[in-house]
Amino acid sequence: WMVLDYKLYTPGQKGDALPDNLLWVAEQIPGNVTSADVTQTLRDTSYWASYNIPYFPNIYNLSGFAELEQEYGPVFSYTKYSRPEIFKRNNTDVVDLESMRRMMRYNNWQEDPLSLIPLCPECNPRGSPWLAIASRGDLVGSNEILPSNNGYASQFARQSMGAIDSKIASYAMMQNGGGMGNVINGPTTYDGQPIFIFDEAFPGQRPPGCANVFNYSWVFFNVVGGGKPPIPAATTSDDPASRNVILGVCIAVPIALVIAALALAKHRKRMAAMDEYSPLTQ
Repeated sequence: WMVLDYKLYTPGQKGDALPDNLLWVAEQIPGNVTSADVTQTLRDTSYWASYNIPYFPNIYNLSGFAELEQEYGPVFSYTKYSRPEIFKRNNTDVVDLESMRRMMRYNNWQEDPLSLIPLCPECNPRGSPWLAIASRGDLVGSNEILPSNNGYASQFARQSMGAIDSKIASYAMMQNGGGMGNVINGPTTYDGQPIFIFDEAFPGQRPPGCANVFNYSWVFFNVVGGGKPPIPAATTSDDPASRNVILGVCIAVPIALVIAALALAKHRKRMAAMDEYSPLTQ
């Protein structure tokens, strides 16, 4: 959980001017919740990045990520994974809403050296569409060479997983007693990546009621008085006009859930050997 208290923020504040308690982060696993004020990170770096890997060392260790990193390599590292490296390099490019959109939809795996698969010089191609901010497992080619004896590299095989949407909010969007969000549905088409067409990418696997062509535009949701945002009507049409007006909804399983499942399985096995869960920590 990431909680940003806009009441404490004044536009233009940065560095040491940022007040305590501006940003809190909480991470939760069965039997343990750890939370802390992490505003100092905003002061030091001007941003907070999140990428499906625990920040707090105790949560990281209890959930088995240390073991996974030792077994499978940097993809389970909080600091060495491609996403933290990309955020670190590209965060200064974000100066407005459009550049934030580009950041959250970034996937230039064909050219970005940070998208190279580490520890696998025999992989061909060396880059992977998994190793980007908006990963796309469907873009892995059928002729990819991923050595079967390399447990780390085998994680980058072709799968129907990856980033399926992006959501953005800002100080300006939160004003006037309500809130506004800017959202987009579907795998990224930024950086020259192709539109995701379900029936072409994974024939026979499209769930009933799920759109086929994911060629959506960014949409604003305006929430007045803190109420629930409107829920768009479902559509089965692949007409471009309909796709841009109605935000399609599709059930998918992003890679984050796979990582969480692996970590949770290890954690539950460890907890089963204990008399009781660790005390709740805040």
